[in-house]
Amino acid sequence: MKNRLNIFSNNKIKNFLNIIFSQYELVFRKLETIEYDSKISQGNIIIINNNKEIDLVDFRKLGENYLIISSINNVNLNSNTSIKFLKIPVPINLITNRIDNFVQNLKFQFHDLSVENEKLINLRNRSFC
Repeated sequence: MKNRLNIFSNNKIKNFLNIIFSQYELVFRKLETIEYDSKISQGNIIIINNNKEIDLVDFRKLGENYLIISSINNVNLNSNTSIKFLKIPVPINLITNRIDNFVQNLKFQFHDLSVENEKLINLRNRSFC
């Protein structure tokens, strides 16, 4: 089963990304449809290309399962330190490595259970196995 990644972008790079990230199930969505649920258990990549697109994203509400990819120098993340950020342009192998690391470190949550770094954690009492 492939890991699912939501790609939020108003760019038309779908074919390119499908070739590079064929090991993932990619779901392409508009920036306006970002879900700000802190318990979301899927990987989410937000691609920002210009200042107008920055205004479509509320960075304060993004959880740990988001990766921002942007060529804009002055992206203000509103002091949200849990956001992972990748400034482009960079070599394609760096982008693929960064996304692979991002997917491997995703936190999955279901009610009072969380899976983090291959640990099953009870969120009520923090016990794990």
